[in-house]
Formats: sequence, structure tokens, C-alpha cells
Amino acid sequence: MGKLNQTGAWCYYNNDPIQGGKFGKLYNWYAINDPRGLAPQGWHIPNDEEWTTLETTLGGSSVAGGKMKEAGSGVPFNMPLIKAPILCNKNGI
Repeated sequence: MGKLNQTGAWCYYNNDPIQGGKFGKLYNWYAINDPRGLAPQGWHIPNDEEWTTLETTLGGSSVAGGKMKEAGSGVPFNMPLIKAPILCNKNGI
């Protein structure tokens, strides 16, 4: 196995720029963890405790992902979509 790239990077889902308009960019750990900061001023990347709080608030890891998806969005991610009320808008808020 070769040396892993440890440089911050991003891509569009399926490397398709059209998907970027719908889903935004996907960032690797090195981009998120960069000390210069990835989030806009006044925002931050959530830490593990904050993600756990969100997951718990939405009913646990087995249902949280489905609840964060926009109804009818055609989200292409390989995560099962459960029959649960959608509690978030298209931005996951």
C-alpha cells in the first residue's frame, strides 16, 4: 500500500459538479481539521459531542440519517431511508 495523501481536499458527489449545486462539497478529514478553518466566520465544524447530541435528539444512530434527509430529494447516498418524519430542511437544519 502506498503512502496516504494527508492533504486537505474536497470533491463533488460522484465527482459531478452538477451535484455540487444540490449537495455542496464533500471534504476529507484533513480539510476539516486544517487549523486555518473551513467554516465561515461565526460558524464551526461540529465536534463529536455535538454530533452525538444531534444523533441522540433525532432518535439514535439507526434513524438520525433518515430524519436529516429532505423528503423527495433523491439523496443518492447509500444510507437506508427510513419511514420517519423529516425534521430538517434541505440544509440539515
